[in-house]
Amino acid sequence: VTHDLSEGFTLGTRLLVFDKVRHDPQAPSAYGARITYDIPLNLDRHATREAVAALPAHVTERLKTA
Repeated sequence: VTHDLSEGFTLGTRLLVFDKVRHDPQAPSAYGARITYDIPLNLDRHATREAVAALPAHVTERLKTA
């Protein structure tokens, strides 16, 4: 768990971003909307630097428009 997008992409291969509070009377314990990104891995099962470097900005843009 982190509040830093760059750290999240560095530590894992899947990032879940909760971008806003959600109030759903049918699911009162559910949390906000979710954006999920899977980081592509190379043949050695490591994320490429380009993939990691590009994704945080993309997530930030999605959060601004959500």
